[in-house]
Amino acid sequence: MARTKFYHADEVAKLLNCTTSEVYALLKDGTLSGYKNRRHWLIDMDQPYLNNVKPVQSEISKKVKVETKSNISYRYVRDTEHYEVLYKEIMSVKKSLEIATADFKGVRLHERSMTEILNDLAKQGKDVTVIFMKMNSRAQSDQEEEDEIAFNHINCLRNHMKLFIFDKKKVYIGSANLTSAAIGNRTGTKKMPNFEAGLLTNDPEIVKQASEHFANVLSENICKGCKIQSCEYRHLQ
Repeated sequence: MARTKFYHADEVAKLLNCTTSEVYALLKDGTLSGYKNRRHWLIDMDQPYLNNVKPVQSEISKKVKVETKSNISYRYVRDTEHYEVLYKEIMSVKKSLEIATADFKGVRLHERSMTEILNDLAKQGKDVTVIFMKMNSRAQSDQEEEDEIAFNHINCLRNHMKLFIFDKKKVYIGSANLTSAAIGNRTGTKKMPNFEAGLLTNDPEIVKQASEHFANVLSENICKGCKIQSCEYRHLQ
């Protein structure tokens, strides 16, 4: 009687041209069978499921899409929730922060100006870029001298996007600008906060499209053929 062959999960992943985590997903839903020997999963290679690799590929795609979808999160952000939600995401970035806003006004989050927060992130070695259409005098005064600005900021008179892209892994898309009325804490003050609405998600496809859109606007090539004569394109580092 032939002896059943067992392979490690990473070996099965190579055979099926998928990831080890996808193999674990197939084990979890019972598509594959095996047993755990100490720290490693051993997969029964004599299963009918593994007799033909090509049909397995499409089956894996279907199952992994379901598995991946369960890890994607969506959060609807409304009104004053923007204050804590966006602040938390901004302060959690590890590599990069990209912001597109129509208005960049003097806004404070937890007693610090937005300019100070962005400067600190940039000085920590994080890639911080802001595209804005308008910047008011208060935001400018927060910056001290222009040559002290540590983050990239680009003035584009055509930009009306409101995007916050965190480490190219999560994105906020909504109505909120970099203003006190939009993302600042106006609760309990005489000045009322705006009604705002946005979506925060880690959906890879949406993050990818938002990142590509941001990069396209950021590119100086976008200026070619632009008919706004009064625009003073700036890219300060």
